[in-house]
Amino acid sequence: MAACAVALCVAPFAAYGAIRSLGGMRNDVLQWAATDLTAKRQFEWFADHFEGQQLIFVSWPGCRVGDSRLDRFAARLRLAAREASLRGKVRLIENVTTGADVWRELTSPPANFSPRKVFSKLRGVLIGPDGQTSCAVVVLSDRGTARGAEAVAAVRAAASGVSGLDPHELKLAGYPVQMAAVDAASLATMFRMAIPAGAVVLLAAWVFLRSATLTLAVGLMAGFCQALSLALVVFLDQPMSGMLVIMPVLIFVIFISGAVHLINYYRDAVRAVGPLDAPAEALRVGGFPCFLAVATSALGVASLMVSRVQPVDAFALMTSLGLIITAVVLLTLLPGMFLLPSTRLRSTGQAANSAAPKSWSWLARNVLRFQLWLQLICLAAAVFCGFGLRHVQTSMQLADFFTSGSRIVRDYNWLESRLGPLFPAEVLLRFEPSATLDMHDRLRLVTRVERAIRDSFPKVATVSAATFTEQPVPRGGARQTLRHVVMTHRLEQSRAPLMKKKYLAVLDGGEYWRITVRQPSLSDRSFDQTLARLEATVARALRGPSVAGADDVSVVYTGLLPLVAESQGELLRGLVSSFLTSVLLIGGALIVGLRSVRLGVFSTLPNFFPIIIVFGGLGWLGRPVDIGTMMTASIGLGIAVDDTVHFLTWFKRAIDAGLSRPEAAYAAYLRCGAAIVRTTVICGAGMFLFAFSRFGPARQFGNTICWLLAAALVGDLVLLPALLVGPLGKLALPGSGPQGEIATDGAALIAAVDLRR
Repeated sequence: MAACAVALCVAPFAAYGAIRSLGGMRNDVLQWAATDLTAKRQFEWFADHFEGQQLIFVSWPGCRVGDSRLDRFAARLRLAAREASLRGKVRLIENVTTGADVWRELTSPPANFSPRKVFSKLRGVLIGPDGQTSCAVVVLSDRGTARGAEAVAAVRAAASGVSGLDPHELKLAGYPVQMAAVDAASLATMFRMAIPAGAVVLLAAWVFLRSATLTLAVGLMAGFCQALSLALVVFLDQPMSGMLVIMPVLIFVIFISGAVHLINYYRDAVRAVGPLDAPAEALRVGGFPCFLAVATSALGVASLMVSRVQPVDAFALMTSLGLIITAVVLLTLLPGMFLLPSTRLRSTGQAANSAAPKSWSWLARNVLRFQLWLQLICLAAAVFCGFGLRHVQTSMQLADFFTSGSRIVRDYNWLESRLGPLFPAEVLLRFEPSATLDMHDRLRLVTRVERAIRDSFPKVATVSAATFTEQPVPRGGARQTLRHVVMTHRLEQSRAPLMKKKYLAVLDGGEYWRITVRQPSLSDRSFDQTLARLEATVARALRGPSVAGADDVSVVYTGLLPLVAESQGELLRGLVSSFLTSVLLIGGALIVGLRSVRLGVFSTLPNFFPIIIVFGGLGWLGRPVDIGTMMTASIGLGIAVDDTVHFLTWFKRAIDAGLSRPEAAYAAYLRCGAAIVRTTVICGAGMFLFAFSRFGPARQFGNTICWLLAAALVGDLVLLPALLVGPLGKLALPGSGPQGEIATDGAALIAAVDLRR
């Protein structure tokens, strides 16, 4: 009763914290890259000195260079920015540039470029391949970038005030738009998936528990664990990111799973010692296995903290703390609930099997009869899928976060097909202080590199200082020399405008000339291969007898392309390191919990099986591992071990009761086989709904976890008992019971265990 009183006192704070956490969703897409990656540090340096990812590209059907709506739209945004500054409000928008603005700038003095030349410079950047489609580029302030959803709303609000422009027709792209979309998809997953998932889990629990009152009580306890876990996010000042939307449902299903097992022990205890003493007996017999099962899940989640990806690290910390809460509630409130008249079992007829169902008896006997063949089949499947692990690839691109039919993906497809590619890489040519090249020669080198990139990547678009200046003249006779001198003088006069446009900068004594390379955002090309090809292209352009002064030039590669390329490799390293950590942690816990090194090591074998099968299958199928899938290996191992612990607990007790190994495995089947299936169905039902989420990591997490649970069921009910009665089982439990035939009466085996426990 004391535990109930404490829970009632804590409940209001849990509810308050949970509500606050849901209102604090903040996703920074760049945080999905590891914090100490070289590429990320370079990207942050680039954002400080040049330009971050605070750009929003805006267009719409019929948006052309001569469209008056484009000018009016830009004017309204500039006016809103000025008014925010004058009124002391947060200024979200720093500046706005349109294709029409740059067209007029380049066709007017002092540039005076011809329309044909301007089109060649702006094609794929601010003007589409048709020579007409254009866009506005909205530059956000630092606060505007941090408040992506507000900035996007401000852009749409500006469009609503332009006559003839429908805000719903706007096509938006850019990093702030991605942030806002991830926030929306995360919250939609939380609100649209959590409640249905909980309802499905409770429905499955009701079918198995056969008691509406018991199911409701268990559901309320699971909900309490959810709320308290979400409240910890606020009280510990952790960021509420998209991955944390999975935490409540994961905690919910693990609590229900543990409750089903503990109730299974309780029903057995009712038959053994009667209703009044059953709660204490259930806690004595099943308390430690249930605790160990939840603890291994917590360790599996905690192993993800070795990842250097901030949202994954936060998920691991908060979910492992939530699972500790789950274990405490499970072993304090639930046994107390058994004492209530409304949930107490009043007759032994409601207790667990006194005789095994024929289907269970048939399955158990055949698994044990054909144990050698089943071991060989499982081994062959594991070896085949194990070779598939060599082909596992990682992915971290826009399409991994959203569904193909989501608005942001449609907008990106529209903009890139009608305007140009949007995924940026930045190539910075650094001229050392010792460089003797004048400004004209430096521009010539920049132009050479830019042309080489376009030749090597036909689908990319580039922007550099050459976009806003005249074409550099070749070296030659007196005439070219004169033109060279004149153009050098003009370029010196253009230095300040180029620096204002962020395509030229003097930093740390060196002079940086920037080339922005944009490639398709939804490309299937491997980013590390693309980066390697880009580096090779630039290196070739800087070599050769006709390239003078290149020895004093170094190159810096930054932007989203290098960042994502390095993050993909880190994703695979995180998958491997977190899984190995979970193996060590969970293996150690099992050794301590089962009080046997051999049995603890042995118990991990059937739990490697689902990991190898699922991830090896992904490798053979060519399905990339994204940020959501990466987390499932460690979590799946922790969940799979839960049922293994209960099966081994009953097996070891049967051995201690003097049964032969086949009889002990058979008795364990009858004791917890049904509970294992029930908990797998309950967990799978809760996770399956995430397969329909609009948030890609949550969707892939739900998909992969369901496959892991299905494979784990085979591991626990086929491979594990087959191993236990085979040579490995005897090695794990030396001196275990004698060999012998299985008794015909399953109830006699159960009774034998009951008498000796």
